Amino acid sequence: HLKSLNNPIAKGFSIKSPLINSWYQPSAVDVSHSRSKRVALTMKYRSQASRKWTLDNRRMLELSVGPSYSLGEPFKCHTDVFATLTYRRDLPRWDALIADIHTLEMFFYVASGRPLGPTEITLTPSKWGRRTPANPDKKRGSKFERWELLISQSWYKPCSSNSSSDRTIRLREMKHNTGAVLSRWFKNYERLRYILPLYRYVAEDTEDLEIRFMTIAQAMEALHREFYQATLIPPNKFAKIKTKLLAALPRNIETNARKTMVGRIGFINEAGLTARLSQLINALTSEGKLLFPNFAGAAGHVSRYRNAFTHVVRKDKFSSRWVEEVNCLSEILKIALEMSLLHLSCVTGKSLQSAIKHNWHYILVERERHRLFG
Repeated sequence: HLKSLNNPIAKGFSIKSPLINSWYQPSAVDVSHSRSKRVALTMKYRSQASRKWTLDNRRMLELSVGPSYSLGEPFKCHTDVFATLTYRRDLPRWDALIADIHTLEMFFYVASGRPLGPTEITLTPSKWGRRTPANPDKKRGSKFERWELLISQSWYKPCSSNSSSDRTIRLREMKHNTGAVLSRWFKNYERLRYILPLYRYVAEDTEDLEIRFMTIAQAMEALHREFYQATLIPPNKFAKIKTKLLAALPRNIETNARKTMVGRIGFINEAGLTARLSQLINALTSEGKLLFPNFAGAAGHVSRYRNAFTHVVRKDKFSSRWVEEVNCLSEILKIALEMSLLHLSCVTGKSLQSAIKHNWHYILVERERHRLFG
């Protein structure tokens, strides 16, 4: 039991997850059969060199590949990728350590584009400092065993993935600047921590189309508000207009009504959802055009449906056409959000283009978009 969150208790951690395997795509086990009359299989494991990146002046990430065996029926042999983050100095508090675990896990979640099962987490105890809670009788400087960290798995929903064509992005597509991408991801995570839970909810393929659509639209708008600015006119010009509008308000109106009007005047210069979505896609430059050649039209449909769900009772809400359009728009926004998150994390345009071309899920969505919206 922990008595305080202020005391550092680990110098690093290691995680193993299907999400990492999906992104890394390891292949280090060769299986062959004998040509004799006896049926026999020969397995050979090809060791692979680990990959290391320095994320900042205190964190280093290492990816290593190891074999895993299952002696049940049937016998299984595969490779697992282990992501190990080590703190070179300034060991983190307990809550900061959990935040770094979540940061790394969510990167692989976005790279995979879907839930693939729970994550196994192992902590590397510190060899220095105060006595640790698990070893209160150990002396200073003693070497401790590794600890397995048990976390709630209530939000994990295992999902099968048949091929590498339905990933968002793979290591091979960003291997030339993987360290820079992971470093930027950690720097941006504090600004993304309230956006990614919305993405995770959508990625789990919730059955309620309306909630799923509203959630991903909210995530896109929140991402734009955090990293971009969109106004109808320049802020310095609007400041003068705002002063005149406030001065023109009648003084004999009720106090509550006046406060409401003053509040609305302060936001009338902000761009609408259509403009925000278009700016996010335009920020991808050539990749945005490859992603959705006519995204402005789709953005208009998104804005109209969002306004209809929040302000208008649609008579055709449960029509087959409505279901098709909302489902397609949700998938469009999900792909656009994934590409925007990667773009903000320094994934290069060449890597994004390669990811878009290999992703069969995107191709199917684009075909559906052409069928519904032209």
